[in-house]
Amino acid sequence: MSPRRSPLTVALAWGCLLASLPLLLVPSLREVLGNEAPLPLVRLLTSPFVHGFSTTSLLPHLAGNLVLLWYAGSRVERALGTGRFALLTVGALGAYGAIQTIWALDVNGASVFVWAYAPALAVEHRSDPRTEHGPFGDDATATPIVLTVMWVVVPLAMTTVPYAFGWSGGFVPAFLLANTFHLSATAVGIGGAWIWRSRLRAAAVGEDRP
Repeated sequence: MSPRRSPLTVALAWGCLLASLPLLLVPSLREVLGNEAPLPLVRLLTSPFVHGFSTTSLLPHLAGNLVLLWYAGSRVERALGTGRFALLTVGALGAYGAIQTIWALDVNGASVFVWAYAPALAVEHRSDPRTEHGPFGDDATATPIVLTVMWVVVPLAMTTVPYAFGWSGGFVPAFLLANTFHLSATAVGIGGAWIWRSRLRAAAVGEDRP
């Protein structure tokens, strides 16, 4: 990821690191940050950057979201430009905040905004799925894998979480409950991808790189 070409992606990644890693050394910080914060505004502002619900789950959760942020975020920011990318991110965070406030659903993790980048990534890839060498190998192969992880693997895996906490309902309600913020971010992302589809297509073939 180039800081010069993807400054907001880099800033978001640093936000996740700075909010999450201190919890490994001082677990009691969870009492003032993330979904355990007693102040609603602090909970709203820090939950997207704090990861894991325990010290054990923190690093896997953080690492997974950083990989997806690195891959999807950097590409979408380069395609849209930092200003549009910021609007997309704020839109996803706004949807997260509204749902968190209205339904009292509290979660931790960057997926509440990272999933908003997937639709734009899909549009750009479909417009020009050429091979570009990156840290994940050939993008022509890596992008479909990343989208499959975001839209299939993770949502299905998350559906098992309610059952781990004693859920006795059906699969569809469990899927919707566990993936509420993946779905809200994706909905925002679909809107952004539709609004900026021409920009994404042009960027895919190198006609409109910011």
